Amino acid sequence: MLPRRIIWLLVIVSLAFAGCATTVNKAEPAAPPKAPVPPEPLPVLSFGAPEFGLAPSGTANLSSATPGSADFGFMNLGSTEPGTVALQIPLNLENSGNEAYVLQTLGFEATLHLEYENRVLPQEKILGLPTPEQRTSVEAHSTNTWQITIGLPLEAFISETEDASSLTTESKNPKTAIENQGAAETAEEKAAEPAVSTAAEAAAETAAGNSLECTISVVLRDSRGEEFTIHKTQTVKLPRIYKPQVRIISIAVKRAELINTRLKVRLAIYNPNQFAVNLSRFSYELYGNGRFWADGSLDDLVTIQGKEIQEKDIYLVMNFINMKRDLLDQVIALKSVQYRFHGELTIGTPFTYIPAFPYTFDRQGASPVIE
Repeated sequence: MLPRRIIWLLVIVSLAFAGCATTVNKAEPAAPPKAPVPPEPLPVLSFGAPEFGLAPSGTANLSSATPGSADFGFMNLGSTEPGTVALQIPLNLENSGNEAYVLQTLGFEATLHLEYENRVLPQEKILGLPTPEQRTSVEAHSTNTWQITIGLPLEAFISETEDASSLTTESKNPKTAIENQGAAETAEEKAAEPAVSTAAEAAAETAAGNSLECTISVVLRDSRGEEFTIHKTQTVKLPRIYKPQVRIISIAVKRAELINTRLKVRLAIYNPNQFAVNLSRFSYELYGNGRFWADGSLDDLVTIQGKEIQEKDIYLVMNFINMKRDLLDQVIALKSVQYRFHGELTIGTPFTYIPAFPYTFDRQGASPVIE
């Protein structure tokens, strides 16, 4: 039996342990990690849709329209010199951040990619850029827009005609009256359609052509004096217009007089484009066997639909005094002659931004002389 003193000691120790409260320390929940502060967005350059002929327009006929022909005209481009086409491109500099900037420089280079060469356009052909003396502010949450106007040479749109083998010297029957009426109605409908203005629409309406590459370089300075550069490049496809083909099918002697004879020259004219063209202000010279025969001029020669060949008769008066005897004998005997047909056409297209342009032709070959 345990001594009483030991028993009391055990009782006291047990009571001491029983009276001690158990303390539990609760851990505080960990704070979520702080999200990184996004960097301040930098200004962004962007191009708007390129458009042709945005200047106030006044349509002018190439010549007095014949019944049923399309009314082809051109737009007054205003800011560009004659013989050029105006291409306008909106340039946007958008600043969506809280930082303000100062525009130090804005460089714009336009490179014309032609079939056989690349040509950098001179700066005087590019209008609408801020001058070096200007220090344009780019405020926070703002957009600056400049209308850049580029004067493109007409040759960038005009190409030599397609393969000449597509046009033969064989006589083709003219269209019937019903077909001609249908073609005229189609031309009138196309003339009534809204003018093609954007570069993308114009390029889609024609065969693939040349292109214009525009490169912009902008230097900006922030409030801390730090500078950075933004580059942006855009390529604009240009529509292509083919020159038509003109060829003599036959030369007919209609009436011979004492010193004059009247000739009927039948032409075959081919339009290699996908759209109609109007041929007007037609001047020509005809040479036979190396000698001048006759010349003349016409207005409103013909309107030809896309991919169409039309025949056209022109009448000339030839003076026998200017002819050698052997050539006169050939004409009288209705033999063939070696001809040269030289002249100039004025060509109009349905595109209002393309001014009427001259086309010089010079065809040589052999033609039968018939009655």
